[in-house]
Amino acid sequence: MLSSRIIPFQLDQLEQGSTPQREIMIKNALFETAIGAYSEEKGRTQTVRLNLVLWTDDIPPIQDELSEVVCYDMIMKDIRMRMNKGHTQLIETLLEDICSLCLKHQGINQVQARLEKLEPIAEAESVSVLITRKK
Repeated sequence: MLSSRIIPFQLDQLEQGSTPQREIMIKNALFETAIGAYSEEKGRTQTVRLNLVLWTDDIPPIQDELSEVVCYDMIMKDIRMRMNKGHTQLIETLLEDICSLCLKHQGINQVQARLEKLEPIAEAESVSVLITRKK
């Protein structure tokens, strides 16, 4: 049985020279996008699922203002624009673009992104690629 006791974070648990990190998670975002390398995938869109973990320095907001934190809505706006940009052949290419977009936002130090094609092959529910990128 897992303990419900909260264990406080200890600064000595960090690697030398690192700072505490905060995670922002965006889970199961669905998009219709033109993706695929095969001829039957061209000229149509497919549903893809995106999961992101964004790491920022753990700096608590003081004034309870949006300007003090990373705005995940702006990140999603950029991702929506990229998803509508045109046909991409590879999941890997689209993921690299998504990670680059995320890392351009002030405060984002690292991103982990998983993109799933939900209609890839008859035998599988999905096919996904997971990458992690740092500034």
